[in-house]
Amino acid sequence: MQSLLGLGLKFCPRPEFTTSQSRFSTSLDCFAKDLQTKCYFAGKESKWTPKQLYILNDQIINREIQARIDSFSKKLKPPFRRRTVCSNLTPIQHRLLSTLRHHPDLLVLNSDKNLGPVILEQEVYLRRCLTDHLLTRPYQQLSQEEADNFTSETRHLLKKFLTENSYPNSEMDMTYLRRSLESVTDPYAYFYVLAKIHKSPWKTRPIISVSGSLLYGLGKWLDQQLQPLVKKLPTYLFSSFQLKNDLDNMHGTDFSCMSLFTGDVVAMNPSINLEDAFLRIRNFLTTSPLCDNVSADPILVALEIIMKRNCFRFGDTYWLQTDGTAMGTPPAPSFAMLYYGIFEIDLLQCFGSSLHYLRRYIDDQFGIWIHHPDPAVDRQQ
Repeated sequence: MQSLLGLGLKFCPRPEFTTSQSRFSTSLDCFAKDLQTKCYFAGKESKWTPKQLYILNDQIINREIQARIDSFSKKLKPPFRRRTVCSNLTPIQHRLLSTLRHHPDLLVLNSDKNLGPVILEQEVYLRRCLTDHLLTRPYQQLSQEEADNFTSETRHLLKKFLTENSYPNSEMDMTYLRRSLESVTDPYAYFYVLAKIHKSPWKTRPIISVSGSLLYGLGKWLDQQLQPLVKKLPTYLFSSFQLKNDLDNMHGTDFSCMSLFTGDVVAMNPSINLEDAFLRIRNFLTTSPLCDNVSADPILVALEIIMKRNCFRFGDTYWLQTDGTAMGTPPAPSFAMLYYGIFEIDLLQCFGSSLHYLRRYIDDQFGIWIHHPDPAVDRQQ
C-alpha cells in the first residue's frame, strides 16, 4: 500500500491504450482558446490583467490564427492512433489500485501541507466533516428548496450589481463579470476536508471549492481590487526573502535593547466578525491616504455579496456559511489580510517608536520591540 500511495495523488497511471481522439480534440480546443486569448491581447498596454480576468468571446476570434490552428491540428492528428501502452505500475500496485477503486467504504484524500495521500473509512470522514465543521456555529444547513431559492437570490444580486449600479466602471471588467455569470451551469460550491496529519491528534482543514460557482467570477474580480490595497499596508510581508532583506538593512542598529517576537493569528478566517470587518474596511477605504483613487462602493457591495452568500453542497446536503471569511472564495486571503492589517496600523500608531518593526505573512507575525530604559514603564506598555 505504501508503494502505491507514495506515488502521490498527482501521479498519472498510464492507460491501457494511448489517448483517444476525443480527448486529444479536447486538448486542442484548450490550446486554441489560450492562443487566441494571447493573440488578442498581444501588444496592448493595459493595467487590466487578461490572464486572470478574461473569458473568450467567439466574436473576437482571429480568423487567420484559427486557420493556422486548424492546419496545425490536421497535421498533428494522424500520428495519434490507438496503441497499447506499457504500464508504469507494478502488478501489485495494479491490484491495490483496483481494490481501492472498488472498495465503497474507503476514501483516499489529500493531507494538509502536501504530506501525501491519506486513506480513511468513509464513516470516519463524514463524521469528522460534520462534527469538526458543518455542525459548528459558522454553518447552517438548508433544505434543497431553501438552497435553490438562496442561489436564485444570489444570481439576482449579481445581475443587479452589473446593471442598476453600473458596477464596476471598467467596460472590460463588466464584460468579464457578465460572461462569467452566463457560463455558470452549477451554482453551488462544494465542501471537503484535508487531513492535518502533522497534528497530534490529527485534525481536519475545511476547503470549499467555489470554482465554477456563482461567486467565482465576482470573487476573482474582487480579489484583484483588494490585492493592491493589501500590498500597501505597512505591515505587509511578501516573502521570507523580504524579511531577510529588511533585517539586513538594519545594520548598525543596537539590538541589545530590543526583543524579537513572533505571533500567529489563531483561526484567522473563521474568527472574523463580518459586521465589524465591513465597518472597518469601509472606514479604511473612505478615509485612509493609502486608498486614494479607489472606488469604495463597488468593493464594499461585492464584499457583502461574497462573504454573506457562500452557499455550498456536501454530498446530498446543502449548507450556508453564516459568519467568518467565506472559505474557498478567491478574495478570502486578501480580505482577511486587509482586515488584520487595519488593526496593525492602529498598533503601530499606538506604540509608536517602541514597536520598531512589525510585519505579517498571512497569519504569521514577526516584530521587534524596543525596550524603555525604565523597566516599570516597559511593563506598562
